[in-house]
Amino acid sequence: MRLREISYWGTISIFVIVLVIAGSIATTASILLGLSLAENIMSIALMVLVLLVVHIVFMLSIKTGRNGEATLDQKINYIASELTALRKQQAHLRQHFDHELQHMHGLQKTTDDSLSKMAQSIETGIANLLNETQNISSTSSPLTFAQIKIQQQSLFDVDVIDGDLEMVDKPMSKQDIEDNSLIDLLNQSLADNKVDLYAQPIVTLPDRHIAYYESYTWIRDGNGKVITPREYLDTAERAGIMPVIDNLMLFRSVLLARRFVERNRELKIFCNISGHSLLDMTFFDQFVEFMNSNQEQSEMLVFEFSQKTLAETGIIESEALLSLKDLGFRFSLDNVTDLNLDFTKLHAMGFRYIKIAAGIFLNNAEEHGAQILIDDFAEHVRRSGLELIVDEVQNEHIVPELIECHVKYAQGYLFGEPTLVRDKSHLLDELKQTA
Repeated sequence: MRLREISYWGTISIFVIVLVIAGSIATTASILLGLSLAENIMSIALMVLVLLVVHIVFMLSIKTGRNGEATLDQKINYIASELTALRKQQAHLRQHFDHELQHMHGLQKTTDDSLSKMAQSIETGIANLLNETQNISSTSSPLTFAQIKIQQQSLFDVDVIDGDLEMVDKPMSKQDIEDNSLIDLLNQSLADNKVDLYAQPIVTLPDRHIAYYESYTWIRDGNGKVITPREYLDTAERAGIMPVIDNLMLFRSVLLARRFVERNRELKIFCNISGHSLLDMTFFDQFVEFMNSNQEQSEMLVFEFSQKTLAETGIIESEALLSLKDLGFRFSLDNVTDLNLDFTKLHAMGFRYIKIAAGIFLNNAEEHGAQILIDDFAEHVRRSGLELIVDEVQNEHIVPELIECHVKYAQGYLFGEPTLVRDKSHLLDELKQTA
């Protein structure tokens, strides 16, 4: 800028000098040429005008150059300010990243501590459960698989006792039994073989012919009172007794199915299996082995699982179901409360029946997730390869409604109470009379 300012003032000085020289030349020329004063003034004015134009053009070029230089300086200053702002933002981001990294390290440490405490809690809980399981019964040792098999085989080979059928005793009230005493009672009843097989008919509509039977394991206490699965199931599952009870029902159901075959009865027996039994690998390995040796019964035995059990199945339980399906056995889904079901998926898993309580099916289907009108529900299930069984039918007046909804199978106290199967011939004689 300093050099340019010097050049600027030098140009003005040169212009003044040139102007003086031009005036002197014009004056001298006018004298030599004999021009008049007016002509002399005109020549000087013309000379000054020409030099003035030259000067203006020259000064404008200098000014434009200076403005261009000023614009470039502004751009340089702008770029420098932007770089400074970016450096500040980079420093801020780096500080923020360091803060977040410290936070993540702290969060990871907290999570690791929580997982460690949870693992210790689980290990302690498992240890306590193992100790409780070992101390379930202080008066008797648990039955082995072989002992159960021999015991149940002999039970079905005894002589006929008077009276073909024995109806159900009044179940023991839950209020009469404490949880701990119930565990002792269950173990003692298992040791004393006070475990009975009951069967309830499933009938066809509208003719009400017996199509299937559902088997139950009911337990008697020392006074002969009956404890139903509804009373003992939760406690038995917590105590780890259900695999033994399921074993008993399984053996008896297989023996009963053999008797049906002997009488040429094409009946199916529905056997309830606890989800806890599926997780008991000792039970289930023997269970699959026993079913494999009785594979000829696959057309007659239907294993029944609750919807809650199916919803909680993991990899182990799913593999267990697949093993049974591969042996040719089929399943029934009971205690269905969520009617928004994928029937095609159930069929692929080996299910052939679903059970819905009459109260839910006829009164609250939409509230329980039904996506199909009740009038078409049974037919839709049937088209998916399954059959609908409406259970808990207690009153006669709802039967016409079930028939209008195309329900083919029904179960409940209206059609028959669970009946004690004391001997191999009792239930068969009853079937002969009702068929």
